Amino acid sequence: MKTALISIEAYNIFVAYREGASPLLCFIHGLGCDHKHYGAVWDHPAMANHAILIPDLPGYGFSSKFPEMDYSLNKMAELLHRLLHLWTSDSVVLVGHSMGGAIAQLMIQQNPHPIAGFVNVEGNLIGADCTFSRKASQVDFSTFASLRFPALQRAYENHPYGRSLKRSLAHTFYQQSQDLVQLSDSETLLNHFLHMSLPRVYVYGEKNRSHPVLPRLSTVSRIEIPNSGHFPMLDNPDDFFASIARAVASF
Repeated sequence: MKTALISIEAYNIFVAYREGASPLLCFIHGLGCDHKHYGAVWDHPAMANHAILIPDLPGYGFSSKFPEMDYSLNKMAELLHRLLHLWTSDSVVLVGHSMGGAIAQLMIQQNPHPIAGFVNVEGNLIGADCTFSRKASQVDFSTFASLRFPALQRAYENHPYGRSLKRSLAHTFYQQSQDLVQLSDSETLLNHFLHMSLPRVYVYGEKNRSHPVLPRLSTVSRIEIPNSGHFPMLDNPDDFFASIARAVASF
């Protein structure tokens, strides 16, 4: 694994990467997360030959954090497209977890870079996908930043999510929460996911097999990761990354 800091406009985007075979696998993290959530990818045998790129979205991890910047989901999709344009001319498979799935779909809609396939890892599709984002959007920013965000950090302090939350900007989390709720409640993402022409697969944790979105994905290939919940890359990385490799090989 290597790292780099890429400047696009006024954003400094941290990336972890490895050169390898095409297509490039671009992993996009979720709300309050960062590249470290995908850390097991580097040593997984099924991933050994793949070119991999894992950015920290602006406002998260080791990327720049300026409260006055635009952190909307559309802006994140635009920045990632520009990053990919700088990075490679080869086709790319997007792997998006939770909010990262929503950003990946916005990237596919914008369509300026060749996308070979999409792995949706419990990405936002319907209103029921909004948990922390809905709670954040229900209060004003001052209340969120002073009370709810610190409380969420404390609640997960012994989990990798808590550690990534401490590397997150409250302003980013709040702005993106509002976008996620609007997109999920409208079911725009669900309709797009169901009708996209790209090869795609939906990945979910075994503990979430009763999620109300699953019956609505009957026409989509689905993969259940055993012994895992919303963070299958953390709960069961062996099966998760092996499943990703098989899905990519089928595209």
